[in-house]
Amino acid sequence: MRFYKKGETLSYEGDTAKTLFVLQSGKLGIFKHDKLITEITESGSIIGELALILNQERSATIIALEDSGVLEYNVTVEDLVIKYPEVTLQILKNLAKRLVKTTNELANKKG
Repeated sequence: MRFYKKGETLSYEGDTAKTLFVLQSGKLGIFKHDKLITEITESGSIIGELALILNQERSATIIALEDSGVLEYNVTVEDLVIKYPEVTLQILKNLAKRLVKTTNELANKKG
């Protein structure tokens, strides 16, 4: 586990995605063009999976909003599936929940 002090940056928007982050304690902020988009506070939250899966640059900057403990997995998506199937399963569940939420939000806007 790695510890970040309040204000430290875990990853910058535009960085090559080589790491998956799992919050263990503390609070992380997700920033897009220096604007706070969301705060991550729940222990076990997985951050940075989309860029890793899609082999793309980071779409946002991750900053510790308070002292935080973070697990870091420096893997390719292929290694993630093979070496950490429990993390991969959680990512799939999280992505499915996000898709359902987005679908429902879009349906409510039209209805």
